[in-house]
Amino acid sequence: MKQLLPLLCLITAALLSWSTHAVEGNTSEKDDSTKTCIELEQEMTTLVPLTYDRQPAFYEDPVRGAAIIVGTTMFPIAYGVLGYQEYLGYTERGHIVTTKERIEQLRRLKAEKHCFES
Repeated sequence: MKQLLPLLCLITAALLSWSTHAVEGNTSEKDDSTKTCIELEQEMTTLVPLTYDRQPAFYEDPVRGAAIIVGTTMFPIAYGVLGYQEYLGYTERGHIVTTKERIEQLRRLKAEKHCFES
């Protein structure tokens, strides 16, 4: 049991270190229609990194591997980590979709303003 404590602490710390980013809609005080093409492009540029999936693949994630080993050999409750990580992935995918939708709104607005024409 004493040997398992550091492993459980490591798993807990890894789970708590992952954070999700949400796009709360338009955080700007100006209405989107009054933004210039440059302001629209700058907002799009800041949103693009939020569309990246930061979770490692299933077989490349050491936390999942540790949860499987601990769950199989010692404590079946460690399998709960797998469910929690799947929940984190689900919420992160939801935030990614929301961010991509916001980027598409900005792209449509740029097209309406003829920002691509020179």
